[in-house]
Amino acid sequence: MSGISVIITVDNDQFYLEAIAKKLLINFDSKPDFEIIFVDNASEDLSGVVLEDLLTISNKIKIKRFENKFEICELLREGFKLASYDAVMVMGAHYHHPVDCVNEFVDKYNSGADFVYSFETPTDNPDSIKKVVETTVLQNEFPTNISHFWLAGKKVFEKLKSNLPCENLDSLQFECVEYVNMGE
Repeated sequence: MSGISVIITVDNDQFYLEAIAKKLLINFDSKPDFEIIFVDNASEDLSGVVLEDLLTISNKIKIKRFENKFEICELLREGFKLASYDAVMVMGAHYHHPVDCVNEFVDKYNSGADFVYSFETPTDNPDSIKKVVETTVLQNEFPTNISHFWLAGKKVFEKLKSNLPCENLDSLQFECVEYVNMGE
């Protein structure tokens, strides 16, 4: 189904969750086809309680809680399973991923980008971006210089969900959103 599923990984982020959810709901307010999926990595703080409360403010919010800690790739796979739409945006619950950039990601996606990524340290090297897609979506590794803040369109997301290789990366359109790390 056409739209965007926003997957947010949570790990002891109780103080950020409500603000992020409300900002995303405001940013996506004019876009009817979206959902927010929080995937909680067995948080030991009150994140679970906050997430349950968030379910009462919008039917656009879903949660998945783990009882044991997992690597981020496993969290994302679970988020992908819950995703209702054919594009996915990934971000951490830490407030250093500026929610205000979401519209810029969506605009680039709506203009034809297959993969919109962000770097805390920008790069103009297209080969490094292809490597990010290869390692992130195919080998389940995250390069140290890519932010866990990206949007994958239908072509890439279908491969992510099925764990299949992305053939012919040269046919994909990549776009970058630069942002300032807001800190923990």
